Amino acid sequence: MGNFYILFTLLPCVIGQLQERWLRQISKKWITRDATVTEQTLTGVWTKTVEICYQFEVAGETHEGKFRRRYQSKNSADSAPIYEPGARVEIRVDPKNPNRSYFPLPLSVWGLLYAAPIAALIILAVLGGVYTRIEQQRFDAKHRIPASEWKRVRYSRLFNISFPGDALYSSGAVKQMAIDGSIPQYDSWVVRREGYSFEAVLFEYPAPLAPDTVFSFVRRLNHGGTQQRPTVESPLIYFGLKAGRPFTWPEATGRLFGYSQPDWTAEVYVAGRSVYVISTSWYVQSDVRAFFDSLQPAEGLN
Repeated sequence: MGNFYILFTLLPCVIGQLQERWLRQISKKWITRDATVTEQTLTGVWTKTVEICYQFEVAGETHEGKFRRRYQSKNSADSAPIYEPGARVEIRVDPKNPNRSYFPLPLSVWGLLYAAPIAALIILAVLGGVYTRIEQQRFDAKHRIPASEWKRVRYSRLFNISFPGDALYSSGAVKQMAIDGSIPQYDSWVVRREGYSFEAVLFEYPAPLAPDTVFSFVRRLNHGGTQQRPTVESPLIYFGLKAGRPFTWPEATGRLFGYSQPDWTAEVYVAGRSVYVISTSWYVQSDVRAFFDSLQPAEGLN
């Protein structure tokens, strides 16, 4: 609930306060004109917004303006002055652009005192995010695996995939991956580096599988134990952009998993009887992305 309050109530009010104070300051150099209020309304759900519409004349021409101010609560908005249609008010008009105007409705100093520290926190959070991103890029640049070490493997008749070094191959039947009593045959490629692993396994089942059954099985298999972080997952319907070009995998769907024990990231795809599992526990994010993105169509896809 706190995040909703910050995003939909507090943050819009802070931004509105800062914008109005900036406009209030620069409009002090504008010309003043008398205006006639045409309408005043109160709108909004998360935050209440008072709108005051008015008309005024500059050099014999009629112009329309609108004043808007956000309030944190309906009670605060109800405390704003009420102007009936026909009421006369004094506004400020940009002499270079008469369509730009501002109604200097009294503004409480408490709004600024309230907004300033929150705005400072937002700025610090943004700067912190930028700093973290720069540090991550520096870390990746220093520790990423050289491109010369990546070697391509024929993953299946449809796909190739690249590993940072020579991959250890194995195959056979694996009872641990049985789903509804159906035991698959597998082909596996593994590279271990500095105690971490890069793996790509292709499971072929005797009969087609329901994707949700596979994803549920993988989720349970890799998330046993109560001390682990919650599994993070998101759907992968299409591969998206690979090597600068998009391609789709007809009649296939996938899931991106992130789970601990230790920190593993996996892409799991289901296509008929085939289940592709690509996973790594490597700690350099650019290498992780390069590993997953190296899955490329060998033939049969577009």
